[in-house]
Amino acid sequence: MKHALLFPLLMLASMAYGQSQVITRLTQNGQSQFEYNPDNLVTFVQNSNPGDTIILPGGPLNLNGSLIINEPITIIGAGVLSAGTPITGITTIVGEGGPFAEKVLIQSGGAGSSLHGIRFEATVEFSGFGNNAPSFSATFVRCLFTQTFTLGAWSSPVTPPAASNVHVKQCIFLFGISNAGSTAPQGFLAENCIIDGGVSFGSNSASAVVTQCMILDMTTINGANPGVQFTNNVFTRQNGTYNLNSASTYNNNLFILLNGGAGLNWAGASGANNATTTNTLNVIFANVGSYQDYDQAYDYHFIVTTWNNIGLGGFQPGIHGGPAPWKEGAIPFNPHWISLSPALGATNGGTITVNLSGAAQQD
Repeated sequence: MKHALLFPLLMLASMAYGQSQVITRLTQNGQSQFEYNPDNLVTFVQNSNPGDTIILPGGPLNLNGSLIINEPITIIGAGVLSAGTPITGITTIVGEGGPFAEKVLIQSGGAGSSLHGIRFEATVEFSGFGNNAPSFSATFVRCLFTQTFTLGAWSSPVTPPAASNVHVKQCIFLFGISNAGSTAPQGFLAENCIIDGGVSFGSNSASAVVTQCMILDMTTINGANPGVQFTNNVFTRQNGTYNLNSASTYNNNLFILLNGGAGLNWAGASGANNATTTNTLNVIFANVGSYQDYDQAYDYHFIVTTWNNIGLGGFQPGIHGGPAPWKEGAIPFNPHWISLSPALGATNGGTITVNLSGAAQQD
């Protein structure tokens, strides 16, 4: 990973992102707008226009009310892993009062929105579709979710249809993916993700693909997830039988049974070219110490080459795989401001000297 420094950096990175968080909005007409109070994120986003790009600083951004996205916008954070954000810090959106009090809520007007490099410490939900809502699309790339990622809405007074055509790529989920009791999602795609806790869309038929993912401690509920295709994934489970979800399809997956277990229960499921192993995790991955919980201190590079069906097109599963793998350090885009401040004191002919500090990843 390479870093290019734009103008003099502040002395200490930890002081920089702790003292000088700047939210930047880039409009389609080329103008830039800045917000120096990170706790004003909700208002700043609500005042955005379709097509705007919002660049978030590192460090925590506390929600004052739910963050509602009802315009197609792009939101870019500095990254979600400590190893990749030594200068800016991790971009974290924090919901106060528990996961259901303040949330990130994407409504139907936000179709086409794209979010990158953000750690969400608030529930992410989709809502506002109505019975005749058009197909919805949203993209999350290299994000981390500490609460449930729900393709519906827990708090809706009626059961809404799930968001359609949602794409998550190289993301990390700590509490799984669900539809929150909504109808089953259509057109959902998860690729090269780490999913802790599994996938649960209920008994309605979905149109969903989960491919080249690492699914840790997979919950296996019979009767769930009809219509979901699991392809080229690695599943972990400490012991016991994998009860594969009824009416789902499993092709070219690797199931790890650390304590032997009883293999795979195919009741109601179908598939081909799947494999099982009782090898320990560190024979499968570079350095992973838990079958159940994700930890950024572990190394999730996939090192096994015995199972040729795993890794579609020669690419390894997980966040380090795919045709455009997660860069080491996981900085999604550049640049990100560390500080924007005018120099105080005498001016030269009325000109105010402005100091810019930023961090950028090349290539």
